[in-house]
Amino acid sequence: MNSPTIHRGMAALAAGTMLFTAACGSDTTGDDLTLSAEGCDAYASIGAAMFGDPAGLPDSIAALSAGASDDLRPSVTVYGDALLASFDGNEDAMSSSEFRDADADIGATVLASCETVTDLYVDGIDYAFEGIPTEIDAGRVAIEFTNNTEHTEPHEMLVMKRLDGTDETVTELLDLPQEELFGKVAPVAVAFADNAGGTNVALVDLEPGAYIAICMIPTSGDGPPHAVQGMVDEFTVV
Repeated sequence: MNSPTIHRGMAALAAGTMLFTAACGSDTTGDDLTLSAEGCDAYASIGAAMFGDPAGLPDSIAALSAGASDDLRPSVTVYGDALLASFDGNEDAMSSSEFRDADADIGATVLASCETVTDLYVDGIDYAFEGIPTEIDAGRVAIEFTNNTEHTEPHEMLVMKRLDGTDETVTELLDLPQEELFGKVAPVAVAFADNAGGTNVALVDLEPGAYIAICMIPTSGDGPPHAVQGMVDEFTVV
């Protein structure tokens, strides 16, 4: 499979991509949508595969489906089919309202069903993150990212871990050529919401270390990345 370019912000940073855009979801009630522990593991594995080898995606999607309740399984099918189609080169596969509803259903179920050490509720505004603590416990973390733009801007929360020996400022890191940058930081998760009020849920296993949260999406009209305007935060996992 070839990794698709899901949106401009990630394209500016790396070939790896992540799921994006949650909307309203289906009319099925939350009590009907559940996910087993194995399904939660599969969802986390799907997120990790976006920045590594995607060869295991079909197996992870199958495990996600197996761990889903009967009412959630149709959403997993839509979600998985669109994700695989995107990695096969269909850049529009994850733009449909059906995908967005499916993604919303799965994200809400992850928050309700999956065991985590921390649930983070982060807002992306013009131009900053709100809700990121300075320290987070190591382990599995659920991130619900909500776009609270006032200017119809898409926003992302891209999480990168500083590799050992990396002491440059964020500005210095972003000035580096891509191949040098990714010798100093490792992307581990991303949540993306392309419309005001939209949400997206990421499930990630965080190891101890120093992390950067950043939005690399360009400002409307091909302006500078949101990070340049201050949409950057740093935190430590302990």
